[in-house]
Amino acid sequence: MWLAACGRGEPPASSAAPAADGGTLVIAAPGDADNLLPPLSVTILGREVTDLVFDHLAEIDDSLHTIGDAGFTPRLARTWTWAPDSMSVAFHLDPRARWHDGQPVTARDVRFSLALYKNPKLGSPFAAALANVDSVSVKDSLTAVAWFHARQPESFFDIAYQLWVLPEHVYAAVPPEKLATSELARRPVGSGRFRFVSWQPGSRLEIEADTANYRGRARLDRVIWAISPDNDASFAQVMSGQADLLENATPDQLKAAAGHAGIRPFPWPTLQYAFMGMNFRRAGQHARPNPFFADLRVRRAISMALDRRAMLRNVFDSLGAIGYGPFPRVLSTADT
Repeated sequence: MWLAACGRGEPPASSAAPAADGGTLVIAAPGDADNLLPPLSVTILGREVTDLVFDHLAEIDDSLHTIGDAGFTPRLARTWTWAPDSMSVAFHLDPRARWHDGQPVTARDVRFSLALYKNPKLGSPFAAALANVDSVSVKDSLTAVAWFHARQPESFFDIAYQLWVLPEHVYAAVPPEKLATSELARRPVGSGRFRFVSWQPGSRLEIEADTANYRGRARLDRVIWAISPDNDASFAQVMSGQADLLENATPDQLKAAAGHAGIRPFPWPTLQYAFMGMNFRRAGQHARPNPFFADLRVRRAISMALDRRAMLRNVFDSLGAIGYGPFPRVLSTADT
């Protein structure tokens, strides 16, 4: 659930009026980024920033369908062509795409990015998602061919969306094992519609629209994350007019904001889900089964004993739904 300060104290404009381009959005961020490297960042803020500064080869459309390639729209790749045996796919890059330093995006960058993700010296937590992608070869400067180990339903999703493309001429200058502590981990160079401006750890992170971007200029001029230590402090920033948006408002915060002029909640379906995991192996002794949870009957009994509806009500109030597996209801394939 988003909580937005409309106009920071000014009355909200008519819903019929079109939104004007430009301006600055200030987001209250409960927690800082770990780094701004797509292969390494695992924090919410880090992922939000890299999502805007860097690009995929293709983007998932509103159907959220990741099987095959029908549910994808062009991003860095303007078109793509499958081999007859579906063991490779050639991505034809948009010739207009440029890095934020002005250099063109090339097939070499795609090849470099995959190799970097899979390099054990980097230690990317996302390398496993690319396990079925064997390699990328360069056919010409604007054609990158991805090769797969096996035909799988989500092969395209893996290479086109799980991989962020980085500029080889920038990131190859630093050994993979040193990237996490390098200046590039704090000052990214991407090809997205926003470019990095500044980062003051624990205080503020700012990006601005790339006015010459190949996909067109972003509607906002700037996005600023006002970094605070926790969600309560971020909520206070929105309520005091210091920030425009809190992305994950709690039920208690929504109740506290109710009736305040200029503060509006925006329900927003997400792909997040909560679950209780049980360790089938003994802690520290992975070769030995857990004496309790290794027994299917115990796991079934615990699952049947839990009042999931009461847990949902106590934690999320009316902002969630009971799930029947790791598939959020927003997915069209949740019931298949």
